[in-house]
Amino acid sequence: MGPKRSSRPNGEADTNKQKSERGLMSLLSNPVFGTLSFIIALVSLLLMIRFYSAGKLQRELKFYCHPVKTEIAKAGYSAPLEIFYNNEKVNEDITAFQIAVWNNGKMPIEKNDILEPIMLCTDPKASILDASIKKVTRDVIQLSIDKRYYKDGYVPVSWQILEKNDGGVIQLIVAGKPSVQISTRGIIKGQKPFEVLGQSIKIKGAQEQYMAEVKLASDAKKWIWIFPVMPISLALLFMIIIYHDIKKIARMLRSMKYSLLVFTFVGITLAVALYVYVLLTAIKAPPFSF
Repeated sequence: MGPKRSSRPNGEADTNKQKSERGLMSLLSNPVFGTLSFIIALVSLLLMIRFYSAGKLQRELKFYCHPVKTEIAKAGYSAPLEIFYNNEKVNEDITAFQIAVWNNGKMPIEKNDILEPIMLCTDPKASILDASIKKVTRDVIQLSIDKRYYKDGYVPVSWQILEKNDGGVIQLIVAGKPSVQISTRGIIKGQKPFEVLGQSIKIKGAQEQYMAEVKLASDAKKWIWIFPVMPISLALLFMIIIYHDIKKIARMLRSMKYSLLVFTFVGITLAVALYVYVLLTAIKAPPFSF
């Protein structure tokens, strides 16, 4: 019995192969493909730099002010409540702030690494009535505060050593409104100036939450018509495809297969890159609870 021969002529096979190669070369020479390839390469480079920066050993002192401030007293409120500090009556609003401090880096921050004293400051300047350490991750870090500068509106903070995720929570009782901001001063060896995170987060009050729910319900009523329309539209589209020239649709899909593959790959890549970027740039909350 002789060798089995293919029923397809060699010429036809070569022609199909040449068509595939021409289609691929046409795709590679397409300026849209070149632009998308450049975007992918640029995103990959930025992520590589970001991952390298996140993975290297460095000191990274972080501060996070809890966005919910407690109003202890409000000036002018008609109630039989008087507050005194050092035998002096306080006629201003009194607000409690919770500030977390911790080392987010992989390199320990020791006492000798503090080149300029680290301070928690009120902005605008407001007298601090009291400060206390409410929580520490480990006693060995010896987190401490200096209470001599309350009237000047700042509190120096120090420690013996902060290893990764070591830190604590400091409470400040301030003679000021909740709109007072907490800022920092000081220099840590090998670290750029730092800021207090969390203060830009807006916490909705009860009235704002209620209005948001009312708006959501109103928007839902406006768009409720889309639910019956969508299945009807899909059914019509399916009927058009069924009664259309199936062979013509198949040829069109074959000519688009490379483009669809590329655009699918590009879309997945950009989606993953965006997700990773959001994770890396998200506000870093403290690794312990308040």
